[in-house]
Amino acid sequence: MADTLEKQQGAHHDDVKQGTADEPMNICKHHDCRQADEPGSTWLGKHRGLGLMLHTKNKTTNMQQYNLAYLFVPKAGSSAMKSTLQNAGLTRQVWLSPTTGTSALDPLVFTMIRDPGERVVSAYSTLVSRYNGHFAGVTHLSLPNAPKNNTDAAWKKHFQQSIWKMMNSVKKNGWNNTNIHWNEHIIPQVEFMRGLNVSHIGCIGSINETLAKLNLLGTEKKVSSNQYEHNSEMPSVKFGSYDMLSLETKALIREVYDEDYALFDSLCTQNS
Repeated sequence: MADTLEKQQGAHHDDVKQGTADEPMNICKHHDCRQADEPGSTWLGKHRGLGLMLHTKNKTTNMQQYNLAYLFVPKAGSSAMKSTLQNAGLTRQVWLSPTTGTSALDPLVFTMIRDPGERVVSAYSTLVSRYNGHFAGVTHLSLPNAPKNNTDAAWKKHFQQSIWKMMNSVKKNGWNNTNIHWNEHIIPQVEFMRGLNVSHIGCIGSINETLAKLNLLGTEKKVSSNQYEHNSEMPSVKFGSYDMLSLETKALIREVYDEDYALFDSLCTQNS
C-alpha cells in the first residue's frame, strides 16, 4: 500500500529545489478554491490540501523565494512544524492541489507522519477537551461520558473505552462513509496526502533529519504545551498512553489504520 501511495504522489525529490521571485503556480490562497472531496472519498472538507507556504528572502538577490510548502496532518507534529516555519520566514496559509509541485515555480511539498497508535492516543485528549468527546460529525458519534470521579483510575478506564469505541465505529462504518464526517484528528494520515505531489515525508521520531534536509535546522522553535489539550475536569497533564491499551485494541488500531502503518513502517521503523 505504501508503494501505491508513493506512485500517486510522484517521485520523491532528493534535494530541496530553490524557489524563485515569481509567484508559485498551482497554489490556492482561499478556501473557496481548494481541492474538493472526490465522491466516495473520506470527507476532509477545508482540511484537504491545507498547507503552509514559506517565503524566504534570497540573500544574494534580496528577493522573495517560495521554496517550501508544508502539508498539514493533524496530530503529526503540525504545531511544531508551523512554529518552525514561522520562525524561518514569512508564511502563508494555502490549499495545495494535485498539480502543486509539478511546475518549476512551485514550492517543494513536504509533510510529517507519526506512529498511528501514538497519534490516535494523542487525539483522545484533543477530542475530550476541544470537541466534548465528539469524534464524528453529522451522526454525532461521541466518546463515553467523562468520568464524574476525577481519578487516574477513572480516566484510564474512560481512555480505554474511548479508543475501543472509536476504532469499532470506524471498522463498522468505514472511513469513506458519506453519512459520517470523521474528526480530522483521527482520519488516517495517508488521506491528507492522497493524490498530492508530496516530495518528502518525514518521521516525527527523527524530525531533525527532515529539518536538516529542508535547510531548516536551527530554526526550530520549542512549542509550549497546548492549553486546549486539557480542561478543568481532566487530569493536569495530558492523559493516555498506548501501553495502557489491550492487545485486542492495539490489533484493532492496526487494522483500522492499515495504510498508515504500511507507510510508517516503510519510512520510519528503522528510525524509531
